[in-house]
Amino acid sequence: MLKKIALAAAGVLLIGIGGMVATAAIQHDTISQYMSSLVRTNVNLSDTHGGYSFDQTKTLDGASVQSLQVTADAASVYIHPGSSNQIVVHAYGSLVGIKPSDFTLDVTQQGNQVIVNLLKHNVFSFGLNSIRLKVDVEVPKHLYDSVNARASAGNVTVQNLSAKNLTLRSNAGSVNASQVTGSVKASSSAGSVQIHDITGDVNLESNAGSIQAGSIDGTIHATSSAGSITINLPAITHNITAKSTAGQVRITTATAPPALQFTLQTSAGRINFNLPNATFHVNQSSDVEGSIGTGGPVMNLSASAGSIQVSEGPVS
Repeated sequence: MLKKIALAAAGVLLIGIGGMVATAAIQHDTISQYMSSLVRTNVNLSDTHGGYSFDQTKTLDGASVQSLQVTADAASVYIHPGSSNQIVVHAYGSLVGIKPSDFTLDVTQQGNQVIVNLLKHNVFSFGLNSIRLKVDVEVPKHLYDSVNARASAGNVTVQNLSAKNLTLRSNAGSVNASQVTGSVKASSSAGSVQIHDITGDVNLESNAGSIQAGSIDGTIHATSSAGSITINLPAITHNITAKSTAGQVRITTATAPPALQFTLQTSAGRINFNLPNATFHVNQSSDVEGSIGTGGPVMNLSASAGSIQVSEGPVS
């Protein structure tokens, strides 16, 4: 009886080992196929962390390019000007538990538009996975018609660019823009939105994160579902609309405006309006309406569950 049990146990063990071997073969292919994939994708095996390094660069002439679209799966995006008329796309980083051949870097040009895609294939992997990738896009320094950048799981950063329209979005990361000329639409589903030194109208949205804006020369429209909104300006010269569902709204100006029309409302918080020469038509703890001088820009601020503060003071 004991002999039969031992034989049965040995059979189960052999079946288990066979299954593990088959799984490993499916996941990693043969050794020759595996080494071939490393050559095809221009990557090196990291011998220090048991992972892979990903490093690919693609270059094309960008002198006539007027539109740029960058999409990255599981990677951060950084777009900035270079010193030549070339567009240089450098995708790099480290991978653990996922093969470099599971990613594809594609750079194409269609007329005056360049499309950059770092795509992750739908593959199933075992164990602990780690993806740390970045797509660095260096572009010629000139005025673009449009710049569109999206990251499904990473940050989006744009610096020192000029474009008529810039659309920046991250599904799970922060969005950052600085020293930009043009209309900016920046949004994040699960991260902060931070913009600074913008010449142009801005539309900012965060579903689960704060919004910070500074030195904006244009109209401002900011909406946060779960986070604070902070706007620092050298002067209030354009219309401002800011709405936070769960967080405070704070506006600071270095110079008090000579003329301004304002409406401030909160459902569960207090309002502190501290600009000189204001005339109040409604002045309550949760509802303030008034004006400074005649005409001027219009400021509408609301917070469903947070305070509102408008003041004059130093800004960074």
